[in-house]
Amino acid sequence: MKNKVLLFISIFFMINILFERSNVHAEEINILFIGNSYTFRHDMPLLVKTILELGDSSLTVNYYMHPYGGRDIFRHSELYQSGDYIKQSSMTVEDIDQSIAKMDSLLSLTDPPAFFTDYVASMDGKQTSGMNDWGNMLSNIESAKGRHLDLRDDIANNNAASYDCRCRRNRSGSY
Repeated sequence: MKNKVLLFISIFFMINILFERSNVHAEEINILFIGNSYTFRHDMPLLVKTILELGDSSLTVNYYMHPYGGRDIFRHSELYQSGDYIKQSSMTVEDIDQSIAKMDSLLSLTDPPAFFTDYVASMDGKQTSGMNDWGNMLSNIESAKGRHLDLRDDIANNNAASYDCRCRRNRSGSY
C-alpha cells in the first residue's frame, strides 16, 4: 500500500511540474523517465503521456525510458551514469568516454568499491540482498556501458536527444 501511495504521489507531482513548467505553449514535448520497476511496470510514462494529451489535444508527448529494475537513484548515479541521458544534448564524445571509463574501472573490480559497500551499510537492511550483490551490479554496469556506447554513437552523429521537462526548483519556489 505504501508503494502505491508513493507511486500516485510521484505521478501527481510529476504532472504538476509538467503543467507548470512553462507559460509557453508547446506542440510537442520530450520527457525522459529514469527509474526502476515502478517506472516501467506501472507504465508511468504512458500514464503521464495520456493525461497530458487529454488535457491538451494539440500536444504530442514523446517519452523515453531508462529503467533498471529494482535500482535506486544511487545506483543510477554512481554505477550506471544515468545522468548522462539527461544532459546528452550538451555532452561531447569525450564526456561519454569519461563515463564509459568510469564503468570500465568498476567492471575491472572483483570486489565492490568502498563507496558501494558504505552505501549498502547505510541502508541498514532496507533493501533485498540481490540489490547488494556485486555480481548483479556488474551485470547492470555492463548493460549501462552498452547503452552508453549507443549514446556515444548518437552524440558523434549529432543525434543526441533533448528533453523538455526539467524538474528543478528555482529560488522563488516555482519550476
